Amino acid sequence: MNAEQMWVRACKTLITESGCCVSDMPIQDHLKEIFVEAVELHQLSFEASTSFLYSLYYFGQLSLIDLLLLENEQPISIDFSTFDAVLDAQKQWAERASDYQKLIVVSTPLHSVTDDLLHKFSTF
Repeated sequence: MNAEQMWVRACKTLITESGCCVSDMPIQDHLKEIFVEAVELHQLSFEASTSFLYSLYYFGQLSLIDLLLLENEQPISIDFSTFDAVLDAQKQWAERASDYQKLIVVSTPLHSVTDDLLHKFSTF
């Protein structure tokens, strides 16, 4: 299965497991580029690829929230518990991946940026 096929399959899995849809996001093309490049470069398994997509989805949502906060002068309330199902599934897919170490290498920069966004949100 090539990276494009894994993208489609992982997106379908995300919808099935969490009801979340990457195609609803305005930055879906950018997320897909990151996904395809990482999967091709590191030859990730389907399990690792799916875990990575879930991480990308979470990062994408946080990025969109960050943009909303920049545009909005009024404080907004953010319920991060809506992402629990995505994060739980991401961890489960990572645990199933035979190439977990590759996944760590690919995901570490993304998790670092995600952590920075979460830290920024905690100051609101």
